[in-house]
Amino acid sequence: MAEKVLERAEFLGRVSLLSKLSTPELTLLANGIVERRFAPCQTVFAEGQPCSSLFIIRDGTVKVAKYGSTGRALILRLEGSGALLGEIAAFDGQPYPATAESVDEAFLYEIPRPTILSFTRHHPDFAIYLCQIFASRLRSAYSVLQDFSMAPVDQRVATVLLKLCDGLAESTHQQMTLLCIRVTRQDLAEMSGCTKESVCRVTARFKREGLLKLSSGRIHIARNRLRAWLDGQIE
Repeated sequence: MAEKVLERAEFLGRVSLLSKLSTPELTLLANGIVERRFAPCQTVFAEGQPCSSLFIIRDGTVKVAKYGSTGRALILRLEGSGALLGEIAAFDGQPYPATAESVDEAFLYEIPRPTILSFTRHHPDFAIYLCQIFASRLRSAYSVLQDFSMAPVDQRVATVLLKLCDGLAESTHQQMTLLCIRVTRQDLAEMSGCTKESVCRVTARFKREGLLKLSSGRIHIARNRLRAWLDGQIE
């Protein structure tokens, strides 16, 4: 049991949000963790469900999405190891504002809401770190709203691809960044608020122009060239 707690504490110490906490603080937090395994495409929590816990991804990938009345999804983000899920609901006491679903097999650390609230009361620095996460989420939401209301489809798809590079890059070889998960055109459509057909046209164009490459269901992205294209530095 002690080894498990130590293992969890060491992992938490590598999470950027928690990296400044002391070893005793990390150990205290690790003691309240429940380990959860999720099969591919399994719901971690659903939009509107009462919030019971905050989750930290140990391994695997989880998508966070909003679903319309017709069932159409808008993927807000794809998260990998070290990311937090359900942190906003854990603090305001409201239901989860979106649905989280595992993309592949995922292992998560679940921290019950009473545990995280008690920890925050006794460790004010942790609350400051959480405020940074909330601010980042808010800025991202503003960016998404701006993209959806003003940007053309190709720019929206490019923005999504670059965000995936920032958070889910596995390796870079010959200036091409390989994503650590398989992302389908349907995923890109749901993340950029476009139809799958529109995404197919845009990705085909990007492929012709050497901005991305598809191989065995994996996406390789010329990150620097794509960013330059989005910034208007190349046509």
